[in-house]
Amino acid sequence: MISEWREGGRNVWDDFSFDPRVRHTFWSIVIGGVLGNWGNSFCTSQAFVQRMLATKDIKDMRKAIYTCWVFATGMQCVVALFTGIVVYSYFKCCDPEKAGFVENKDSLLPYLTVEIFKDYPGVAGLYVAGAFSGTLSTASSGINSMSTCIVTDFLQPILKLKERTWMILSKFIALAIGLCCIAFAYIAANLGGVLQAAMSINSMLGGPTTALFVLSFFNPWVGPSTAVISYLAGIGMAVWVFVGSKIYPPRPEFSKPM
Repeated sequence: MISEWREGGRNVWDDFSFDPRVRHTFWSIVIGGVLGNWGNSFCTSQAFVQRMLATKDIKDMRKAIYTCWVFATGMQCVVALFTGIVVYSYFKCCDPEKAGFVENKDSLLPYLTVEIFKDYPGVAGLYVAGAFSGTLSTASSGINSMSTCIVTDFLQPILKLKERTWMILSKFIALAIGLCCIAFAYIAANLGGVLQAAMSINSMLGGPTTALFVLSFFNPWVGPSTAVISYLAGIGMAVWVFVGSKIYPPRPEFSKPM
């Protein structure tokens, strides 16, 4: 599998090109991945900050962060790497998407699972159940975090309600956010795959959020208006780049499709 991976041009570790048309380079992974996606998810996102605030003290917080980075993030990257190698090697002679077996790239891994375990009843269903369980647990925690953020940061400073009222209101807000997530899932299906669209949207919002935290570290004298304007300008620039990539998609030699 490793040799096939290399022959297909996937074993690239020294691409330092600044060409913005190339999808995966050293700079796009380090800057875009670390600061935009992973930096937000494991440093500055509301869900992560809320988890860190639930620890006993700063010492436990640091232990949780380092453990997450070393084991959870590292293991996730290794598993994703070898999963991609297996999928690429298995379908090297036939692209299921071009052959019409799947509708988009998001279905490649489930299709591979069904193909491999088709003679073992129940195994493919177990994989699908595990994948959905992990997805739902992450989505539910994120929805609850957003509901808590809206109530705590936006509504409580201007409204005076009873504790029970806040609890009921937060549940309705969580329900509304969940319905929006379902609606956005249908929209994301038309943006080149749900996974790619989700990561792009996360980076569009996460990059400016991480930059806002970094700004507060090195420039604590910056006022609220400047911070908000900078944050909105960062989101606007990210959205402009994303929309442009959909209107004028890169050619195959820049994106290395299946």
